[in-house]
Amino acid sequence: MKKTVIIYGALLAAVVVALKTLEYKWLVRDISQQVYILIIALGFMALGVWISYQLLTKKQTTQPNSQNMAAIKQLGLSPKELQVLEKVVAGLSNQAIADELFVSINTVKTHLKNGYAKLSVSSRVQAINKLKEYNIIG
Repeated sequence: MKKTVIIYGALLAAVVVALKTLEYKWLVRDISQQVYILIIALGFMALGVWISYQLLTKKQTTQPNSQNMAAIKQLGLSPKELQVLEKVVAGLSNQAIADELFVSINTVKTHLKNGYAKLSVSSRVQAINKLKEYNIIG
């Protein structure tokens, strides 16, 4: 994000230098105001598309590596249970997990209960320790 802001600032500075070099008043006199505004709008639209593309193409993968797949399969954890347990590891409450995953709080509780049973634990701390023990989380 920092790199994007720096690039954005540099582009704006380049535009200012270009406008000063081409004498802003000369451009306004020869080109109608609507055309000038259109050129600036198209430039900012292109910049916005580029920034949104940069932000949306960064993918965060939380898929476990191949070492952990054997442990996950051995425990029988479903992808949703694993996803909820990862949110628990991140320190989120049940309500925050429900909001983030767009499910009801009861669904989160069900996944936690099933995950705890498969891990043979009864609390969040025990679940986190067991996941670390099996090298499922870092």
